[in-house]
Amino acid sequence: MNNLETVRTEVRDNSLVIYLSREERMNAFTLSMQQEIVKVLDDAEQNDDIKAIIFTIIQIKNKLFKKFSSPSSKLIPTIEK
Repeated sequence: MNNLETVRTEVRDNSLVIYLSREERMNAFTLSMQQEIVKVLDDAEQNDDIKAIIFTIIQIKNKLFKKFSSPSSKLIPTIEK
């Protein structure tokens, strides 16, 4: 699983972790990323030690949350009593 530009991978406790890694574009999904993920999944299918696959992102240094961090933001769930 080498030579990947838009995803990073790590095997942890029989789980394959796939990190979307396009920080400069806030991890926007591209055709190149899709092709790399398909390759990684094809490789994982051949590995009997991998029992789970986890998708996550490389942290975006709080860029994503700066825009939506207002307490009045509708993206923040609230619990009513």
